[in-house]
Amino acid sequence: MDDSGMPIDRINTFVITDLIDHSSATANQKANIIIHIERWAASRNIDLQDEMAGSFLGQSNLFASFIKHLQTKVVDVQGETVVQMHPEKVCPDFFNHRLAVTVSYFTDLFDRNVARRRSNDPVLPNWHKSFENLIKRLGNRKIKGKTQSLVHGLTPLQQKTLFYALEKDGVINWNKETRIRNRLIILILYETGVRRGELLSLTIENCHTREYKPYIYIKQNVKYPDPRKDIPDTKTLERIIPISKELAKMIDEYCSIRSLKKEARKQPPFLLLATRSPCLPMSKGALNNVFAQIRKDIPEIDRLRPHILRHTRMENLDRHLLRQGYTDDQKSKIKNLIGGWSPNSKTGENYEKLSTEEQAYDALSALHIEIERGIS
Repeated sequence: MDDSGMPIDRINTFVITDLIDHSSATANQKANIIIHIERWAASRNIDLQDEMAGSFLGQSNLFASFIKHLQTKVVDVQGETVVQMHPEKVCPDFFNHRLAVTVSYFTDLFDRNVARRRSNDPVLPNWHKSFENLIKRLGNRKIKGKTQSLVHGLTPLQQKTLFYALEKDGVINWNKETRIRNRLIILILYETGVRRGELLSLTIENCHTREYKPYIYIKQNVKYPDPRKDIPDTKTLERIIPISKELAKMIDEYCSIRSLKKEARKQPPFLLLATRSPCLPMSKGALNNVFAQIRKDIPEIDRLRPHILRHTRMENLDRHLLRQGYTDDQKSKIKNLIGGWSPNSKTGENYEKLSTEEQAYDALSALHIEIERGIS
């Protein structure tokens, strides 16, 4: 909206037409980038719709100012954007993402300007040339290479600490019913490596616990109405993930307890519900609170979050595949399937940092032993 609270047509049109097929989280992120772009334009008294039919950010100082704005982190304090004395830059990957959204948004504005002109309008060739030059300049600003994740999963010792706390009464400040549900949450994330949105979207019917080899089926919910304000999304591909018989048993036990409350039986069949009335499907905030309580009560794992368990799952899998002697191609296919990535994706490499470091340590230790033996 503008300063008077009125909707800005070009932003709303772009969001509706270009972002309609994206998940709500992705659409919100891209919409926020567009707002970030428009804030820069407002600070310069520039109408971007007119700019895409005029100078096309042709002035060097204007273009440099825009790029600097794209590099700058947004700081909001109580809903107000704050200008930083020493602005912090976004990471290279996110800057590149902002550039990509910028190109899409500018292209939309330009195409609408062209659509208002006759096909033989003499200004169009110059417009197209200027716009192509702008897109080329933006492309040249893209930061080459890909930033590598430095996130580690839990170490084996931290994993033991976590499960000791989950099994032992009184270590984490939960009542009995909450403890049963939260222990199930941790086990599902730990065993399967699913994302937060995938966990919260999981329905009872997609938990196949009575099969000879039990599994869960991860997919976007399109079947049931979701009463949550911030509806969780599944970011990765639909897939089947095997689970242990112990986890299958825990899911069945939790479902039995879940069905005891009349209010819970009225809810859509999402697996995880709030324990308090009216027993709504569990929200992202409530899930975050589960992890906040664990971090508070177990300082040894103060970085625990749902995504850390996803890294832990993939690192444990990497250790197992190494012990079993799988080839790199086989390991890549298995990880991509379980992680929900495309078959040729290299994303899994960012999810096995700790296990890779362990392998490097073991390899160097073995080399040192060989050297010492050779010297002696």
